[in-house]
Amino acid sequence: MFYGESSPPMWFQDWWLGCELYSENGQPYGQGRYHAAYVPMIWRQWDDFVLRCNDGRPLLVGNEPELASQANLTPTEMAALLHTAISQWAGPIWCCGVMVQHIGYMGQVIAEYRRMFGEWPSTVGIHTHLYVIGPDGSPVVTSVRDDDVTRAQAAFDEFMALLAANGLLNRRVVISECCVLSNVLSQAEVLSTAARLVNHAMANPDVATVAWFSVYSAGAPAGSEFASSDLVTGNQVNALGRAWTDYAAGGRVLRGD
Repeated sequence: MFYGESSPPMWFQDWWLGCELYSENGQPYGQGRYHAAYVPMIWRQWDDFVLRCNDGRPLLVGNEPELASQANLTPTEMAALLHTAISQWAGPIWCCGVMVQHIGYMGQVIAEYRRMFGEWPSTVGIHTHLYVIGPDGSPVVTSVRDDDVTRAQAAFDEFMALLAANGLLNRRVVISECCVLSNVLSQAEVLSTAARLVNHAMANPDVATVAWFSVYSAGAPAGSEFASSDLVTGNQVNALGRAWTDYAAGGRVLRGD
């Protein structure tokens, strides 16, 4: 979940293109409530199904399109998808879910959009993913060193500088996924690392909010692949979840102790 720039204060998303959670308390999609604060996502291709909740709410477009294992779009395809979304969606849009380390891909998307459609619309913001990555470039890690965190912080700064240089900060940036993916690290290690990433990002006034990535959902078991990042153990909010809840309610600083 993540917290927005204006009312309603809370947005949340789960990569689905509908108007509510894909799974609500273990029940399949279609049996849950309609969530006014739910933000849909166009993952890799336009689908008119999303228009059922075209009620002025935000829309996220793109999910790591630079990765073959994720949305897997060329910069030209990503630019075209954004243009389609702009032509169809009534509310604000954030694009493109690129990891901050992949600044070259983001630059190509910007260039391709301008080549095909003209200037990047001032109403379209950027959403991005901020993770510590391992030596192999994977965001799934088994250890975190100090220089791993500082490299992620530096990559974020370079990514933000690219956006500033291209005039893409009219709408503040949303970090739609953060911070550590692991099933090995302790919760204390995850929290201390996350605090360094979140607090570094939120010190930048052009960042609106940071969202936590967790694969836990009500009625389903905790995710085994990324279990270190789960905010809930069993049916109880754990120490990591409490720290994140306090951060979300209290402002722009995540306590790392």
